[in-house]
Amino acid sequence: METILQAKNRIEKEFDEPLAEVVAGFAEMKYSRRLVAESLEVSFESLKHFNRRNGIRFHRSPSVHREIRGRRGRRVCHDGREMNLTQWAAELGVSVECVRKRLRTRGSVA
Repeated sequence: METILQAKNRIEKEFDEPLAEVVAGFAEMKYSRRLVAESLEVSFESLKHFNRRNGIRFHRSPSVHREIRGRRGRRVCHDGREMNLTQWAAELGVSVECVRKRLRTRGSVA
């Protein structure tokens, strides 16, 4: 994975703007740093340091962008059935956090 400074020319050419303006634009649109790092194909840590040096402030991971990332929920297999934590919680009639806690106490890390 490239650092943001290694990818600077590529990003500026793609967006036709200086790097700091590109990153600040994402911040103004309330994207999370993690999503921006993934979108620009740069390391999260290098983006974080770049933001500090340039005074660019991001909002904390907004839930509206979680769907954009396409992150899949953790899959758990039990008695030959595989479902994500939300599905198990609905079937058992408990919260997702309760399912996580039950998995942790049984030696599995959720």
